[in-house]
Amino acid sequence: MSLDLPKEHQLRYLSKRAADIDAIINGVAIGNFEVAVMIGHRLKGSGETFGFPLITTYGNTIEQAGIAGDKAKILATVELLSESVQNYLKEMQT
Repeated sequence: MSLDLPKEHQLRYLSKRAADIDAIINGVAIGNFEVAVMIGHRLKGSGETFGFPLITTYGNTIEQAGIAGDKAKILATVELLSESVQNYLKEMQT
């Protein structure tokens, strides 16, 4: 359910995802999968609200992979998330 949010709110939301991506990567590197679960859950709940359904999808995958302790799946999905955030930012700048 996407809200009709101002572009600046969407841009701010996207810019904050870089910190989430770094936190997940750093957490998984030291075996802290709870970070992936927590941030994945938050992304799952917020992505579509801000108009970014792929972030919701990737958040769900990251959360589930974190619960399973699947480092490879987390990192692969984080890479897709990062690409999607960059693509969304490019689309919004045109």
